[in-house]
Amino acid sequence: MQNLNQNEQIKCPSCGSFIDISTALYAQILDKAKQEMLKQKKEFEDEVNAKRAEYIKALNDLKTQKIEQEKLINEQVSQKLLLEKQKFEQELLTQKQNFQKEFSEKFNKEHENEMKIMQEELEKKSKELSEFLSIKAENERLKREQKENEERLKFQAKEEAFKEFKEQESKNLEFEREKMRLEFQKSTQEQDLKYKELETNFKSVAQKLEDAQRRIEQGSQQLQGEAAELLIEEYIQSEYLSDEVKEVPKGVNGADCLHIVKDNFGNICGSILYESKRTKEFNKEWLDKLKLDSIAAKSDIAVLITKTMPKDKEKTHFKEGILICTFNEFKGVLAVLRESIINAYKLKNALQNKDEKNHILYEYLNSKEFNTQITFILKTYQNMKEELEAEKRALQNIWKKRERAIENLSFNSTAIVSSLNAIFSDLQGGNLIGEEGIKSLENLAKDED
Repeated sequence: MQNLNQNEQIKCPSCGSFIDISTALYAQILDKAKQEMLKQKKEFEDEVNAKRAEYIKALNDLKTQKIEQEKLINEQVSQKLLLEKQKFEQELLTQKQNFQKEFSEKFNKEHENEMKIMQEELEKKSKELSEFLSIKAENERLKREQKENEERLKFQAKEEAFKEFKEQESKNLEFEREKMRLEFQKSTQEQDLKYKELETNFKSVAQKLEDAQRRIEQGSQQLQGEAAELLIEEYIQSEYLSDEVKEVPKGVNGADCLHIVKDNFGNICGSILYESKRTKEFNKEWLDKLKLDSIAAKSDIAVLITKTMPKDKEKTHFKEGILICTFNEFKGVLAVLRESIINAYKLKNALQNKDEKNHILYEYLNSKEFNTQITFILKTYQNMKEELEAEKRALQNIWKKRERAIENLSFNSTAIVSSLNAIFSDLQGGNLIGEEGIKSLENLAKDED
């Protein structure tokens, strides 16, 4: 045993100490193997970190593009809404001025002195009302600025025939109702006391205006009816030059006018019978009378334009075959009804003439609208597919690199162990690194991984 230990040891010529050869070589080789594995691990981590940085950069670029696109869409929608609001307010102001001018000229002839006194009172109260609305509008503007990043409005194109009318009508009414609700919300707590005082004054003004209006209505119901009828006829004649407005035929006693709808080629597509009411109470008997008038006039549809809607429904709706709407909704209702009648006329002709139907279908399939919609759908599908494929390829590449790195670690560890055992097998009569050493290397590789 002593001879064996002496054979495995050498004497240092400098200090005379004995050094164990197996222990020294085992430590050096194990340290070299560990350094090699650490080097391979660092290279693998550097490569993974580089790919991860590329992926994060690409993801951030996509998020930035998405934010910019959403910002652009929001700006375009806000600008479009502002332009539409300004246009609507300008049209409403012009119509109001024209109506006031015409009404004042007719009424002043009979009630000049009374009208002068009432006008002075109205101007005074209107000034107070304007101050109230100005403060309220400023408050609403500040609130809208706070919510401009939270709200997004969506617009959809009109659909065909009566389905288009229903959907567009619902959207327009919801939009108007939401706008009115926002315009008349409660003020902030700092202005509550001031608003309540102004609100009390406003109610007083409104009551006085209502009393004055009642006195006017009692003396000029017929004049108001004629003014409403003239406004309806003038609007149709000025807005739709190809259409005709006729007096109601004999046997029709209550209706105001008969609207003949024509297409761009002068073809008569149908007719609409109008009757307007400006009373403060809705009367169901109007519906029965207007239905009889519609039959006598042979119109396609009858429209009742009323200042006061039925109590059970405040929105535009059909009731007993009659379309009921307010004066404010009249223009939008007229546009949709007219378009629906023209579309129904086209559809009827298309069904009667197969060749014409094929021609209409051909024009739609070759239209810019159809091409734009199909292009958008295909582009969206392609983008989603490309993103999915890119994610799959990135994950597969990461998995393959990790598998190769693990295989390289395992192969190099096995090669080192085999080489060491081959070199030192003759010295000890066995393997330098046995099963426990191999397990230690494998565990070390797992820990480093």
